[in-house]
Amino acid sequence: MKRYEGSEIIGYRAPKFDEYGLALSAPTEISPPKYGKSFAVDGQLSRYTYVAGEGLTSTELLRNYLLEFQRLGLEILYEKKVGERGWFGPTFSRHSDEDGLGQILEYNEADERLLVGRTRASKPSYYLVFCNFLQERHHPRAPPSRRQEGSRTRARDRYHSGRHGTEDDFRQC
Repeated sequence: MKRYEGSEIIGYRAPKFDEYGLALSAPTEISPPKYGKSFAVDGQLSRYTYVAGEGLTSTELLRNYLLEFQRLGLEILYEKKVGERGWFGPTFSRHSDEDGLGQILEYNEADERLLVGRTRASKPSYYLVFCNFLQERHHPRAPPSRRQEGSRTRARDRYHSGRHGTEDDFRQC
């Protein structure tokens, strides 16, 4: 799966065998994450977190991934659309901690988007794309005078607001 052109990788987890509960509806519990409807998968899991350029909207970024899903022939299993309730960001806190991202994925419920899909193969691969908006004053690499007090994040990217997305790639074994 291609990342958004001009985006920069700020977090990565190399593929390793793991299990994961894919969200197919809004979260009902944050820790550990539980959803009204979910699907358990296991296999090789890799995780990529990017920051995209200034001026993009979550809608524009998600549209890019919808086109990428279409290009790859993926079946969409779930999409959190504009205005739908459900705060997914905090359900990724374990991933944020593992990747040294602090709270950037957990920041903005109103602007987050989520997309889950799978290949149509007999042993499918699953994809989860999460997009969120982070204001500059909450940005992990903003100069301390412009950063929210108490921020402990260690992401590596430019000093401006941007879109964050995380893409989980599950290969069923």
